[in-house]
This record gives sequence, C-alpha cells and structure tokens, in this order.
Amino acid sequence: MNKVNCVIWTRVSTKYQEDNGGSLQYQKDCCTDYARSNGFNVINSFGGSHESAKTPGKFIKEMISFIKRNNTVKFLIVSQIDRFSRDTGQGSTILNQLLEIGVTIIEATTGLRTSDHNQKMMLQMKLCFAEWDNANRTDKFTKGRISCLQSGVYTGAVPLGYDKEGKSRNRTYTINEDGKLIRKAFQWKLQGMANFQIMEKLKPYGLNLSKQKLHHILTNVFYAGKIKHKMGQAENTVHEF
Repeated sequence: MNKVNCVIWTRVSTKYQEDNGGSLQYQKDCCTDYARSNGFNVINSFGGSHESAKTPGKFIKEMISFIKRNNTVKFLIVSQIDRFSRDTGQGSTILNQLLEIGVTIIEATTGLRTSDHNQKMMLQMKLCFAEWDNANRTDKFTKGRISCLQSGVYTGAVPLGYDKEGKSRNRTYTINEDGKLIRKAFQWKLQGMANFQIMEKLKPYGLNLSKQKLHHILTNVFYAGKIKHKMGQAENTVHEF
C-alpha cells in the first residue's frame, strides 16, 4: 500500500519562543512522529526561525510553490495551527490557499484537520484565540514599558558608555570607562571644540568614533539624564550621567 505524501511546516517568530520549548526541532519531531504513526510519507519540510507572525515570509511562499509544483502532496502537518500565523485573517488566508490546491492541514498535537468542516472551524477559532493572546501580551508589554518610563527607568538598548545591571524596574545603568571618555567629549564640546577635534582627542584613549556616532551621542538626551521615547518622555531618570 502506497503511503500518502505530506510536507511539514514549522515556525518560531521570536528568539524567546525558540528558547522556551517552541523550537523548530521540537515542532518538526512532533510532526514527524504524527506522520509516522499515521502512515504518511514526509517528502519535504519547510519553515524558518523568526518568521513573521502576521505576514507570510519567504519560507511559506516557498512551501506553497513547492506544493503547487508537486501535485502528489495531499497533507500538510503543523504542530499547532498558530505556527502559520497569530493573525486570524492571515492564518485563514493561508489555510484557504492550501485547501484550494487540494491540501489538507493537520494539527499534529490534536489531530484536527481542515478536511472536516467542524474541525476546520475549531482550527479557525484557535487562530482567533492566538491573535487575542498575542494582542493581550503586546498590551501588557506596552503598559510595562510606559510604567518603567514614568518611573525614570530606561528600557532600550544599552547606550555606549554604560553597563546595565538588573531587570525591569530594578535595572540600573552605570558609567564605564568609555562613558568617562564620552563625558570628556561633552566637556570639550562645551569649550567650543569641533567634532572632528573631539574624535582625534579620543583616539589615543582607544575610543574611535565615526562622525555620525559622535553626533548621535552629543544629541542623545540619555547622556543628559533624560529619557526620550515615542511613548513619552521622562525628565527625571535613575541612571548616571
């Protein structure tokens, strides 16, 4: 008896997912085990690390193109349906595209498949929940960022000249050796020194800055003890300057 051909799809949209039990290899193993247990022949696997959760990336386009060229593929196995997308509209579009070319999607963790109307509706409901969950987490993250800013706690990438310790509200930034040199650069600027002269004076100390980098530093309000962000600006901060 000939086995039915299938392909596997895996995706993680963030490094956090990859490091916390949602790795591509885990997803692939889950799908492979399902295929083996149900007599499917896996002819290819697709997916990508850090693929967008809202728009179809190059890997999913490659997969659909492969399926269209190879008309022996009858099933697509995914560990969980939200691996397609955490956006309901986008996920449903991908599901319908695959159904139109005669491919049934199977969720390996539950066995739900799009060839059954009721099960397809359940999978679409799971997409809706995934979108709600994603939006809810984004909302919590945004509120957390705003709260930190209002408390004078910087949440962005560590600026040159500082070392970071702690997390969230306990996060602190202390000036390191480069920071002490940057402080000198500000003092020289106040004395009327041109940027190219400041760059030359810093070189013997081992701090080589491009013209653009020095300009960015001299115009960055963080070095004046302030936080500027598109979500707001806090005048009183907790870092050294």
